[in-house]
Amino acid sequence: MYTGVRVGEALALRWSDVNFTDKTVEVKKSAYLVRCDDNEEGDTHHYETEITTTKTPSGNRTIYLPQRALEMITLIRNKNCPEYMNESVFIKSVEDRTLILARSLTNHLKYIERVEGFNVKDMGVHGLRHTFATMLFAAKIDIKTVSVLLGHATVDITYNTYVHLVKEQQQCAMEALDNL
Repeated sequence: MYTGVRVGEALALRWSDVNFTDKTVEVKKSAYLVRCDDNEEGDTHHYETEITTTKTPSGNRTIYLPQRALEMITLIRNKNCPEYMNESVFIKSVEDRTLILARSLTNHLKYIERVEGFNVKDMGVHGLRHTFATMLFAAKIDIKTVSVLLGHATVDITYNTYVHLVKEQQQCAMEALDNL
C-alpha cells in the first residue's frame, strides 16, 4: 500500500535492495512462479520461483519509503534472523529460506496487520498497488509521477488503468475554478 510495487517485485526484494538510512528500496528484479514437470508425461509437477528482470525497463526504479512502509519492513527484518540479511526479504521461515509464494504474501501481510495493528484491510496484495495509486491521485499527485512510481512503461498505461480517477481530478479542478 505504501510502495506501489508489483507482487513479483516485492517477492524478489533482497535485504541488500533496502537502504534503511536513505529510506529507499531499489526495485531491480521480479519473481515469477514457474511450473516444473516431474516427469515427461507432465502428470506430476511442482512450482519453483524464478527471479528475472522487472516487467519493463521502467520497472527498475528507486522507491522512497514513507514512514509507515519503513516501519513495516523493519518489522519483517526484526522477525528474520540477522544472519539471513543477505537473502530475500520474504522467506518462508528461517529454517526454510525459500521464497514465499504470492498467496503466502497475503497471509504475511495479514499477520502484520493482526500482530502489529497495521490496517491493510481484506484485499489481495495486488489490491495494495491499486490502493497506493488511488491514494496518490487523491493527494493530487500528477499522473507522470504516479506512473514512474508504479513502474509503468508509459503514462498511457497509468491513464488507461486509472482513467476514472483522472476524470474525478479534472472535475475537481473545474469546480475549483468556480470557487475563485
